[in-house]
Amino acid sequence: MDKPMSTTNVMYDGDEIRQIQMLLVLLSHLPPDSMLREIFEHAMALPHDPWAARVTPVTDTSFYGLKTWLESLWARDGLSADEQRLVDWQRSGKNIEIAVRELKAIQQLTGFKFGIVALNPGQQSPMVSQ
Repeated sequence: MDKPMSTTNVMYDGDEIRQIQMLLVLLSHLPPDSMLREIFEHAMALPHDPWAARVTPVTDTSFYGLKTWLESLWARDGLSADEQRLVDWQRSGKNIEIAVRELKAIQQLTGFKFGIVALNPGQQSPMVSQ
């Protein structure tokens, strides 16, 4: 008999666990020739440290607030060639159109869509070292 998934965790509430699991579902549904798969793999292959040094917490999760925050990461001098490839990929209307279509197909299949919620002021992400 299969063991059911854990419903509790001492360190984290179920929300983080379900977020990880939902990302696994999303990523596992990307076909091998998917535009989203290609760019996600590229993004995950980038060195961690340069990105971690640039990231600051999001304070405005509105459409334009997120745009400004993302531009603070990507619209700058000194990006590596691999980082610039990530930026250039997003500038292509064709890439975005295909990627949105792929994401919407997965949303229809799974019946869920991710949302963006800012952490409470002063709440630190578990990814940030103290």
